[in-house]
Amino acid sequence: MDSKTILINLKILGKLDTGMKVNVKNSIFVLDDNVWKSIITRRLRGDDRNQTYDKISHLITEVSKIIDQPTDDVIIESVDFKEILDAAIQGLIKLKGTYQDDNTFVAKLEIEINLLTRLANKLKKTNNDESII
Repeated sequence: MDSKTILINLKILGKLDTGMKVNVKNSIFVLDDNVWKSIITRRLRGDDRNQTYDKISHLITEVSKIIDQPTDDVIIESVDFKEILDAAIQGLIKLKGTYQDDNTFVAKLEIEINLLTRLANKLKKTNNDESII
């Protein structure tokens, strides 16, 4: 996944609100905020929570690579990466509220939220010591 796609998807996650869902069928995520239309289109597209989780988990793995192995990526360096991560964390917390009746999915999201929070904290700590991004 390229850095532009990573940033776009993190920003999209950051715009999530409770009740909204994420369409992850393409490389760029899309928000589904119309509940009734979302139910119908998600069913027709074959979307399911497992795909949503897998794509979010993959995105966070890619974020981890960026933080653990810094590069001279102009796109990443040109944004406040910590701020984008913090917004994505808040969006995932709201997504958890959307699926509050699905304990398994919520538990999976909590793991990803914890991973992303640790990455954001690592980025903050590293940036205080010496800039990596």
